[in-house]
Amino acid sequence: MRAYSRVCFSAWVACFLTLSVNTSAWGWSGDNYLNTTVNSSTGDQLYPSSASDGAGGVVIAWEDRRASDGDIYAQRIAASGEVMWATNGIAVSAVSMDSQNAPLAVSDGSGGVYVAWTNSTSGEIYLQRLDASGNPVTGWSAGGMVVSGGSGNNANPIMLADGSGGVLIAWTYYDPITSADIYAQHIDSDGSVHSGWSAGGMPVITASQGQYNQQMALDGAGGVIVIWGSFSGDDKIHAQRLDTSGAPLWAATGVEIAAASTPSKVYPVITSDGAGGAIIAWEDWRTSSDYGDLYGQRINSSGVEQWGTTGLAIATHTGSYQDQINILSDGAGGAYLAWRDSRNSDLYPNTPAHYDIYLHRIDSSGASVSGWTADGTLLSIADTSRNQTPVLVSDGSGGVVVSWWENPYPMTRILAQRVASDATVQWSTGGIVVSDKPGYGINPVIVSDGDGGADIAWRNREVAGDFNIFAQRIYSDGSFSSVATPTTVSPTGGEESSLTPTLTAAAFNDSAVASTQAGAQWRVLDYAEPAADRPQARASLGNMADGDVSYTLPFNFPFYGRTITAISVNRNGMIELLEAGESCQQCTNAGVHQSVDYSAMDVIFASNDNITADDGYVNVYHGGDHVMVEWYGQTGADGGGGAAFAAFMPSGIAPSTGITNPLHFQVLLYSNGAIAWNFQQMDFVSYDSDMYSGVHAAGGSDVDVGLALTAPASYLFNPSGGTVSTVAYNWDDPADYIVYDSGETAVDLTSHDVPSTASLLDGQTYYWAVRHLNNLGDWTEWSVADSFTTPAAATPPPADEESSGGGGLFHPFLVLLLGLLWWVPVNSEGRKRWSK
Repeated sequence: MRAYSRVCFSAWVACFLTLSVNTSAWGWSGDNYLNTTVNSSTGDQLYPSSASDGAGGVVIAWEDRRASDGDIYAQRIAASGEVMWATNGIAVSAVSMDSQNAPLAVSDGSGGVYVAWTNSTSGEIYLQRLDASGNPVTGWSAGGMVVSGGSGNNANPIMLADGSGGVLIAWTYYDPITSADIYAQHIDSDGSVHSGWSAGGMPVITASQGQYNQQMALDGAGGVIVIWGSFSGDDKIHAQRLDTSGAPLWAATGVEIAAASTPSKVYPVITSDGAGGAIIAWEDWRTSSDYGDLYGQRINSSGVEQWGTTGLAIATHTGSYQDQINILSDGAGGAYLAWRDSRNSDLYPNTPAHYDIYLHRIDSSGASVSGWTADGTLLSIADTSRNQTPVLVSDGSGGVVVSWWENPYPMTRILAQRVASDATVQWSTGGIVVSDKPGYGINPVIVSDGDGGADIAWRNREVAGDFNIFAQRIYSDGSFSSVATPTTVSPTGGEESSLTPTLTAAAFNDSAVASTQAGAQWRVLDYAEPAADRPQARASLGNMADGDVSYTLPFNFPFYGRTITAISVNRNGMIELLEAGESCQQCTNAGVHQSVDYSAMDVIFASNDNITADDGYVNVYHGGDHVMVEWYGQTGADGGGGAAFAAFMPSGIAPSTGITNPLHFQVLLYSNGAIAWNFQQMDFVSYDSDMYSGVHAAGGSDVDVGLALTAPASYLFNPSGGTVSTVAYNWDDPADYIVYDSGETAVDLTSHDVPSTASLLDGQTYYWAVRHLNNLGDWTEWSVADSFTTPAAATPPPADEESSGGGGLFHPFLVLLLGLLWWVPVNSEGRKRWSK
């Protein structure tokens, strides 16, 4: 096959293939193990709150302890994912020796943001308005304004945009003589107190019993409905409506909600009903002193209850919790409700209590909307994990995006799910893992990205560090990719036509915005594996505690007469094989092999080490007829305390400074029952003769097959009668498939011409992709590889015709294409982490 060429329009003019891209979203991380860093300074960063920047991006505010006393910082991330303000954020308020806490962020509707917080030292509520550049808006003082009054302690503010460029704020006022009362304030866009409202705020309720947990919803007429909890023998819920001047419209002590029911009603939430009233939900303890249920009520603009006098049961399950309730208007007079629910704990009677996330939609009468199951739709996986604190936002199409955090001991994850208005789940069952960072990531906050997806922020503390703030965009299709999926490319119009792959703004799941990336890299490859481009499951190795990764196999795996449908992958190198309906025996406390009684288990051993990796992880991939489980990382310490086996290190590979030995090994399960082991780099603790890899089958067969380990090496075993044998070691190198690599270029950011030295072959399929440097100097993920096929070889013209003029002169056709086989990170030695 000769090099692919084409007829040029004029003699001696170089012909080339131009690749072009739309640079709309280079900044967002495409890797849920990395995410986008909002703040990584020393000291804890706590309690993030987020608001839309009005241009498809997000502003995130948080409590910052870099100066130890507690300040308020903020950062803006554009729709492109570019961090717009100073590295690690700008100081909204940094007062020496004052403790400033728990900020709230609300969009100002003009590209900026309001930030409110508590100064715990002075006992005051502060408010600041920032423009799109992070500067105080004209007329607003540096450090913000005080909105509260009184001589007591003001705390726990909540904030709501008033729909006219200003904000409404409500807070708890702890009077030093009596009790806790609720106050509210209305501030206009210029920082002035709204007409009719008093400086220092208006009292919503002042009573001898304690008031707490105030929430607000707009009444659609310039006023606001405020609800709160109070304690007077039993916990109760009250509501009050304030008009545009702050005057109360209902009884002086408010309207009691579901007054005919007893006993306790706690933690109320509220949303507008779109008709001047509101829908309220709460945790209700009327049927049990141990477990709360989910109840609701609708009140009209006059404060009259619409769903009876005792409220409406929305989710009730004997012996289980329904709590951590959140609410959002559905835009059609009803509401979405998300909550934490323990109803599935009885599925795992021998494990600690665990929780799932449920979602339900009700209409204006309180009935379930068509398509929605009574008692809610399960969003999380009903396993032994603890799922917590759901938050939700509209997807702009009548549905919602919900995010929560999951605690699959010993680590945590941030998850999200999109649900259509008819209860159809849009993303993967159990939710998309938004963040799988090592450590402890909790309490996500969420805003819409304006295009069916969401921007999610949270705080995360790695194994032995401070809490930092991270964020991730998840697009409407559930992807994270910060670069486009190329459109299919094919030559058109014969050999004289241009072959130009193009990308549209829609391919980026975002509108085109200005980009300031500093460089790009383009690749053409001649091979791309049609396997999954991301791991189907992942967990960090960066923790001393043990745990597992649960994964449902895409095929039935035969193993000594048993049909395996799922696996539980232990971080220490063990895979437990499970039949349908079978629960893992060591999923929450799986130690090294000699400390685990696996006599009644079907297991595959990859190693026998108490692994603790500084930056490692275990991945599960699906690739055609096999599933690969991979352990990868830099081992920093071993729980066993023995000597490292340096002999397992490949020659010439030195460990990183301050780290012991790297580890990298795999187990592959094939659909025909074969098992393969790949060992590249090992770091074992010595356990004498107990240290081995292999398989053990229970259920009467009691089979043990051990491997004498060396590295690098590969082993293949067929349980149906074959023996262990050494096979060719196979760690693919992406360089094997690269036809052309531009290297870093600071010129060709949105298009690239391939030089003549990268000529392609006739009639062959190629793959291309591109990646960019963002404005922080970090590389984005590669775009998902796409293919095109060059035309077949053209018939050469007759010799006399070729010599008669320059129009018959052929030149090599220069073709560029960028590509990546599939998403798969590359380690420091350039080896691709996938074995076929």
